[in-house]
Amino acid sequence: MIAPGNSVRTTRPHVVRRLIAISVVFFVAQLVGSAFNIWYNLIHIEPLLTEGQNALFARSIFWVNVILYPLATSVGLYILWSVRPGLELVCEDRALQGESANWLRARVINLPWWALGIAATCWLICIPAFLCLLTLSSEPLDSRIYLHLPLSLIISGSIAVSAGFFFVELVVLHWLYPLLFCDTPPHGIPNSYPLTVRSRGVMWAISSCVCPIGCLLLLTLEPQSLEGHGQWFALTVGMLAIIFGLVTAAASSRLLLEPVDALQNVAAAVRQGNLSQQIEVLRADEFGPLISTVNAMIADLREKEQLAELFGRHVGRAAAAQLLATEPGAPAGVEQTLTVLFADLRSFTDRSERISPTESVALLNRFFSEMVEIIESSHGGMVNKFLGDGLMALFGAIDNSINHADLAVSAGLAMLDQLEVMNQSLPELQNQTLQMGVGICTGTAIVGSIGSQQRGEFTAIGPTVNLASRIETHTKTVRSPLLVSQTTQQLLSATFRQMLGGRLRELPPVLIRGVDTPVILYAIDPTPIKGSWAP
Repeated sequence: MIAPGNSVRTTRPHVVRRLIAISVVFFVAQLVGSAFNIWYNLIHIEPLLTEGQNALFARSIFWVNVILYPLATSVGLYILWSVRPGLELVCEDRALQGESANWLRARVINLPWWALGIAATCWLICIPAFLCLLTLSSEPLDSRIYLHLPLSLIISGSIAVSAGFFFVELVVLHWLYPLLFCDTPPHGIPNSYPLTVRSRGVMWAISSCVCPIGCLLLLTLEPQSLEGHGQWFALTVGMLAIIFGLVTAAASSRLLLEPVDALQNVAAAVRQGNLSQQIEVLRADEFGPLISTVNAMIADLREKEQLAELFGRHVGRAAAAQLLATEPGAPAGVEQTLTVLFADLRSFTDRSERISPTESVALLNRFFSEMVEIIESSHGGMVNKFLGDGLMALFGAIDNSINHADLAVSAGLAMLDQLEVMNQSLPELQNQTLQMGVGICTGTAIVGSIGSQQRGEFTAIGPTVNLASRIETHTKTVRSPLLVSQTTQQLLSATFRQMLGGRLRELPPVLIRGVDTPVILYAIDPTPIKGSWAP
């Protein structure tokens, strides 16, 4: 299905003007070739003809112009204007489907080839036509006619045909492609034959180098042809070759540089993280598949970025990045040393029964938002999961080189401090302030994606995790909001211990469910530390 391109700005008159412009560009190229041919005939052919042969040659030119050129022009205009109805339907937001759409696209892509074929046929037919008509003369022809007449038409035709092809392609590419290829790339259209980059270079070399140089070399076979006006003619051939080469090279370079520049700009934008870019250049040659591949790659990156962002909201950005970077078949989990933090709101279930569900959810969301900000943004931890009105966070699970014990304790103190700020800013609590317990334990655990092949969860499991959860529960018994294990206390840096001062207190050994021997815990008074700890 063809979607209308620029249908608001492109109307039927615009389509007509674009087709007229293509016709004019092509015929101007033929006129330039004809002017060169006439000049060649005046200098090299007419002096070789007798008066009767000149008259016959003039009549031959007349009849060729009357019969052959109008016929070729009619065929060319018919082929060009056959695309008008389809283009006008597109401009009216009317869709073309199936074979009609493919036919229209292929016809537009092949327009330069139609122009080349018709023009080349005319120029080549002129060679036997003129020679045959000249042989009707009763006077013998000068043998040099058999060199100069074909040479004249070949050189003139190469200039006209190649220039017409290049400029018709350029106009079609910029004026008709946007109408037809809004939702379908121009490459891979059935029965279309776009000129490849390599073929374009070969055609340019033949038309601007091989033919003019060949003309000059053939003229040297007959020294008389380079005498008098022939010298100026040879100089003119060289100048025309240079001018034509520069003009066609400029047109070709534009065709080549446009997609290259677009690819460079988009690549630079993607490198800077801008995934909203798309290459809008429409090409049917080798650049077409490359552009489509790059656009598809950017779309995949954008989709993965959205997936990672959505995924990160549920498992944490750091965990999402690690999971997405994990190779298929890699071990699901690895054993490593880390610090686990559990936090839980006290009596939130009872409190939620006295307020509306909407207020309860809003309060819980605010609590989690501020705690996640402290853990992940300020202290480099990772909130692994939400547990009703509590949470579990990991420190050192992604980057084990940091002092995760310091960061976890600092985060716990900051969380308690922020909870006091929340209490002061929530008048709806009605003097029933929020309270929280925090338990922290350092040790080894299995970290990774754990679960079935169909569904897994990035988490940590093991005795360290279990002990951290039970330490948080024990805060209710000792009435201290922040407890840490002996392993966590031992890993605290000297600088951080100095900051804590006398707030780090050793508690008597206690029995913890699931642990055979008594456990030594340390309480930390929640007097806030100025700023966040960042060792």
